[in-house]
Amino acid sequence: MLALPEDPRTAAFKAVRSRLRNDPILKRVMGKFYNTEPEKWVMSELPVMIIGMKAGPIRVSSPQSHTNSIVVGVDYAVSAEGSNKETAWEDITNL
Repeated sequence: MLALPEDPRTAAFKAVRSRLRNDPILKRVMGKFYNTEPEKWVMSELPVMIIGMKAGPIRVSSPQSHTNSIVVGVDYAVSAEGSNKETAWEDITNL
């Protein structure tokens, strides 16, 4: 890791990630948390949550000024195998 001072966006992302990972309900139901999408899904780990930074807009106001934003993506994957097909959507929506 490069020896750089922490950017406010990095600190904000870490705070969001920490809040989600430490949420008592999510800790109880999530099989695993990832920072990036895994190369291969392991069914036994489901449900999983992927918390990552997404590309955000950059606006140029002038040659000397621009604004940048942080976009945090929260994706998740669940297995509905063996679930009641009529009610499986409720767990997905509630997550």
